[in-house]
Amino acid sequence: MTDQVVLSTQVVDQLDVDDGAVILVESGDRARVLKVSAMARTLLDLSQGGTTMSAIGLELSARFGAPSDGSIDHAVRALVEELARQGLVEVLPGG
Repeated sequence: MTDQVVLSTQVVDQLDVDDGAVILVESGDRARVLKVSAMARTLLDLSQGGTTMSAIGLELSARFGAPSDGSIDHAVRALVEELARQGLVEVLPGG
C-alpha cells in the first residue's frame, strides 16, 4: 500500500448511531444525507487531521479484525475510494 494521506472533508452535521453515522454534506447549492457504516465512520474520525493509508489499515484491523477475504490494504483502499466518490475524504500524495 502506498503511504498516501487521507483527509476527511468538512461535513455540515453528523449523527453517530450504533452501526455507523448519518452525515449531512453540502456541495454548492446541493445537500445530501449519507448513511455510513461503523468502519467508514471510524475511518472518517481517524482522517480528520489527515492520516496515512497504512495507519488507517492498522487501526481498522485492530478495531474490526482482518477481512475474511483479501488483504486489509485492499479493503482500506476500496473503502477510501468509495468515501472519496461520495466527497467525504480527499486522498493526497504521501510525503
